[in-house]
Amino acid sequence: IEFVKGPAGFMMANGEPSGFYNVVTKKPTGTTKGEATVTAGSFDTYRATLDLDGKLDKTGKLLYRLNLMGQLKGSHRPFDYNNRYSMAPVLMYKFNDRTSITAEYNYQYSKMAMIGANYIFSPNGYADLPRNFTTAEKHLPPTNINDHSAFLALHHQISSKWKFTTQLGYMNFTQIGSSMWPDSLKANGDMYRSIGIWDA
Repeated sequence: IEFVKGPAGFMMANGEPSGFYNVVTKKPTGTTKGEATVTAGSFDTYRATLDLDGKLDKTGKLLYRLNLMGQLKGSHRPFDYNNRYSMAPVLMYKFNDRTSITAEYNYQYSKMAMIGANYIFSPNGYADLPRNFTTAEKHLPPTNINDHSAFLALHHQISSKWKFTTQLGYMNFTQIGSSMWPDSLKANGDMYRSIGIWDA
């Protein structure tokens, strides 16, 4: 991930002038290799990844890269979780040493606990409640996120100092869920919650 701040971020960003970030995905290298990882951690956290890289033809003109990830993740708070998976296939065709075209697709899916359930409030101040305190409940609906992006890029090395790049992109993000937020907090500690639709 690249972060761009300052004047460059102001001139190039579509929104706030503070800057923007650029997600740089893994591209084919032309070297046949692979890597698989499995991770386990606290609070029922399990994660597996697969990264494959190589050639699809003998001439080495058609290259590929495939990244897969799956995760199950709990929390120190009850009823809090974040389960997700993603896939990122990339194809690159090299016309010659100077010119190539790259097609890539990214898909991310996430199913998580209701947004806002991890915000804790107390009339007695900071660190009054135990670490595992939550305002969530067992049967609250989750938030589901589907994030698709596809890019087609043409690269041409004009000279050792100049390069031409053009890119076409498509992005589709949907989020369907709910958000819980305190409506009011009484002096005796009773909290009234409200739940609203949080779709994007």
